[in-house]
Amino acid sequence: MKSTRLVWFCACAGLALSASAARAERIVWTEQFLATPSVVKASPVGTPQWPGTAGVWLRADPLPHRMTGSTDLVAASLRSFVIGPPGTVYAFHNAPYSVTLMIRDLASEVFGAVTFTGVLNGTLSRDSAHVSHAWTSPTTAALHLGHHVYNVRVTSFAGPGVPGSRPGAIGVHVSVRDNPEPSAVVLAALALPAAVLAARGRRRGRREAVLG
Repeated sequence: MKSTRLVWFCACAGLALSASAARAERIVWTEQFLATPSVVKASPVGTPQWPGTAGVWLRADPLPHRMTGSTDLVAASLRSFVIGPPGTVYAFHNAPYSVTLMIRDLASEVFGAVTFTGVLNGTLSRDSAHVSHAWTSPTTAALHLGHHVYNVRVTSFAGPGVPGSRPGAIGVHVSVRDNPEPSAVVLAALALPAAVLAARGRRRGRREAVLG
């Protein structure tokens, strides 16, 4: 009988673990990004007769997109531009910006958002681009939405090339896991040692009754 109970509880725990893994694979959510400001402007170096304008466009897709499970995302693309006289150099001096990721957990309809901030430095002209970057906020964050945990991590930053060339990009990874409360896995795990202790208690009680 003891062996039968032990096998039964182990089977329940295994089924609970399998169900939890299946739920984690089916976590469905939506993402959308917001970049602020949409244009990070640079200032002309020196005092040119016509200063013109230059900077970096931060383009984030504001439309929600449906996702399943963990995934890599492009938070924003970065394109440089210069509208000014040839030979004019423009500079970034700790020019701030932010990128916000908005997540909606579809199972619970709970919404959350995380924001990463940074600054641009360096120079830009019609035929050169030396744009460096530094984060001014932590590059990891976590959201607890419904019965799910979303861990968000900035994975890459590639600066833009010269105007009209390849864009740069900011990469983000979102890792999703199931976190139900109360958890079927926890309940199953608690049930097994409880059953073992109960069986031991019954055996001890019978033994004491015999000895008494």
